[in-house]
Amino acid sequence: MDTQEEMVDVVVHDNQMPQMYAKDSLDRFGDDMCEHILSYLTLEDRIRCECVSKQWQRLVYSNVRHITITAHLMSRNESDGYFYDKKIVAIMKKCPNIESIDCRPVWNCRIVETIIELRDNWRRLRRLDCHFLAFGKDIVDYWFRAIGSMVTELDLKGRTDSRRLLSLCPQLLRLNVDSLSHVFTESVDKQLLAKNLRHFGFALRLDTDFDVSMFDTFVAHNQSLRSLSVTIIPNNIITEFVTRVTRLPQLRELKLKTEVNTEYSISDCLREVAIKCPKLKKLGLEVIYTTQTPQLSVDVLNAIPVMKRLKRLDLNLNTFRRIDWRAFHGMNEWPKRFTHLSLHLWLNEYNLFQQIETNL
Repeated sequence: MDTQEEMVDVVVHDNQMPQMYAKDSLDRFGDDMCEHILSYLTLEDRIRCECVSKQWQRLVYSNVRHITITAHLMSRNESDGYFYDKKIVAIMKKCPNIESIDCRPVWNCRIVETIIELRDNWRRLRRLDCHFLAFGKDIVDYWFRAIGSMVTELDLKGRTDSRRLLSLCPQLLRLNVDSLSHVFTESVDKQLLAKNLRHFGFALRLDTDFDVSMFDTFVAHNQSLRSLSVTIIPNNIITEFVTRVTRLPQLRELKLKTEVNTEYSISDCLREVAIKCPKLKKLGLEVIYTTQTPQLSVDVLNAIPVMKRLKRLDLNLNTFRRIDWRAFHGMNEWPKRFTHLSLHLWLNEYNLFQQIETNL
């Protein structure tokens, strides 16, 4: 028996002479297969595996598109003032194709500063996630003046300097703020600072928070809006607010948290949203019921059959009263594309789930 034939594999590459590899050698796998295997590894594991073979050393970082800066990754030699710089520079050289970096697990401004200073070396970098609330005004201002032109998503809840930061981010697509007024200047003419957004989230805690003219201006300059999230809408302005939402024809996702009683029903408003926003696919409702009736009829469900493209409904009924399970009787008329139903109920009964199982 020729033992040599059992010990080697012959691999022929295009336009190359045949190469012989031992059967236990990883080099006998092609580059595509190795890249696919290595794609399942974390950055820490890749660092350890680059010494396995020359092939792995060449390919181990080639398909890294996203990295998360963790405390474990940055935990060594923290007493060295230049440690973070050295670590980030090493990652930069090894992973030239990085598209996004998540720094949220590590609350260290030096890491973010180093990434910003070296951003020109990451030509494909498009996203940087970090906690801005942890750092002071001067540091944040420096960051935004350096990279504001490439910022596309911001969560400014809890920040008092949101107006100044928005003026430095002309490419913004996704935004969350504490109040609608935070996207307008404080001057008399009230200039809008956020235009052509894809997602917007804010809160209306008091009647005075809802300025009709402001919201009309915002809607007029954000016709491309696809996702809107509004929390704690006062009961007596819900109808007026939802009516204005119908002016957003590109809306795909709508999340509302509101109060509802017998006098102010949003069922008719939601029907109008379904007609004027035909592309709506996701609807989230958190309803705080103030009615005193012993059993609640969920009239918001009456609008669901009109939403022809709706795929998901998240319904949170914040009440200690029982839900009238007959409100779900019309589920067989819900859109055929509907796939997900999420219910958050304080009290329920067997008939409710039986009705859902029968009709959905």
